[in-house]
Amino acid sequence: MRAARTLAHTPEQIALIAILIATLSGALGLYRSLWLDIPAGPSIVTVAAFTFLGCLAFDAVAQQLSRSRGVRRSVAHAPEDGA
Repeated sequence: MRAARTLAHTPEQIALIAILIATLSGALGLYRSLWLDIPAGPSIVTVAAFTFLGCLAFDAVAQQLSRSRGVRRSVAHAPEDGA
């Protein structure tokens, strides 16, 4: 889900992207397993892990670009005491 959260803004988008990532990881992992003649399980996990790392890298680059442009992400703050 963390990978999907870096690419989406709403819970619906997160669920859709998570399903898409899982489906593509499974399909690419099975294809890789067939092509390289290796076990399917580790192949699927490897594809999913690299997808996750790619999403983290994408998020890091996007944050750097937004900082360099002066754009800030909005963060919800808890109300202060005495308010």
